[in-house]
Amino acid sequence: MWTVVLLTTPPGFRAEHYEKTVKAGKHAFVEKPIAVDAPNYRRFLDAVKIAKEKGLGLQSGFCWRSHYLEREVYKRILGGELGNVQAAHGTYLGGTPWTKPRQEGWTDLEYHLRNWMHMTWLSGDHLVEQAIHTVDKMCWTFGDADPVSAKAWAAGSSVWKKSTATNGITSPSSTITVKSAAASSCAASRPVAGAMCRTTSMAPKGTLRKKSGTMAAIKFADGNTGNTTARRTTCIRPSTTNSSPRSVPASRSTS
Repeated sequence: MWTVVLLTTPPGFRAEHYEKTVKAGKHAFVEKPIAVDAPNYRRFLDAVKIAKEKGLGLQSGFCWRSHYLEREVYKRILGGELGNVQAAHGTYLGGTPWTKPRQEGWTDLEYHLRNWMHMTWLSGDHLVEQAIHTVDKMCWTFGDADPVSAKAWAAGSSVWKKSTATNGITSPSSTITVKSAAASSCAASRPVAGAMCRTTSMAPKGTLRKKSGTMAAIKFADGNTGNTTARRTTCIRPSTTNSSPRSVPASRSTS
């Protein structure tokens, strides 16, 4: 019988917890993200090397990799239905998360831990903690090829706090270059409820637009002329013959 350790605490501790899990010789489910800074990212990858030597399994928390409709969509993208994807763009729009009012007797550390999503040292902020799902989908679009370069920037104050300069909206962004193609992601935190993750893949044969959990629509350019003014549209529905969810290899669980 296998023993699997579930690592779902705030990601600021993820690398240390995974390192100890590997030393104990246990398989692990590791929630995303795997780290909130570069030193712990490298620490996590060092533990991955040891895990491989021990033959230990690692399942990441990128939940959309197990979603039937998402898998059907990316199966078609990677199968060349759109042609060679030239660019991808994704957004992650989410509401401001819960907060725990400070109670008498709480230390600063306890206050931070109970409000970890608002603390950069514990959550990595919105682009790392939540919009990483969109970044993962863009990596998926390009067959999980290793990025050539990556850039990130942000506007406003703390992502989870209202910013007077941006009317309560903050928008961290990232751009990833994969081979000769580009993938960009932007995330916004608004004082509203709910979250929405959208991705758009652009290729010679057409464009695919996808919102998490819903059917996807592919707009094909007519013929071989590349004419985008007259299009035909097809909707993608989940297949009932999908294989079991793909486990993300340990070396790629850092996306």
